[in-house]
Amino acid sequence: MKNNINANTDRAVKAHRPDFSGNSTGEVADVMVVWENGCMLGEPTREVAYIELKKRGNVAEGNRTTVLAGSSQDQNGVEEIEELINESPYWTTQWVAVKFPHREMAVFNATELLNSLNGVGEVSLLDERLTPSNNVSMRKPTLDGWNSSSSGDADYVTLLKEIGVPEDYIQ
Repeated sequence: MKNNINANTDRAVKAHRPDFSGNSTGEVADVMVVWENGCMLGEPTREVAYIELKKRGNVAEGNRTTVLAGSSQDQNGVEEIEELINESPYWTTQWVAVKFPHREMAVFNATELLNSLNGVGEVSLLDERLTPSNNVSMRKPTLDGWNSSSSGDADYVTLLKEIGVPEDYIQ
């Protein structure tokens, strides 16, 4: 994801991997994207998004599967989202991106997803809900309501658009 973002955006956008496969202490996201977003008092302003990437294997269309189940031992999916939100710098936005095989990527604002799971607000892109052990399950979307990966945008494009990167920065 990082390489695709860096190869297909202009110089106003840069992606980094703050966490290398969960081995870094204190890092909570898989990808960090920084982009210039206008000017204030003649100086460029920047936006920063921390993104947790989730990829699910072969799940039958319309079936439910666990998507977030904790990234460390003794952690559940809700705690994983809470850690992403609470351990990211306050000046960032936090996102969860979910990829099912042969489907366009789904991107959730982490705070809105957590609120929805707790019964406050509604996201319901993929019929997300909590399991009895506080993990997060979602349904693989059907093609009658969701783009396939070949007919939709490339994953990096979907991600960048959803987090708010201006489209004219994306090649």
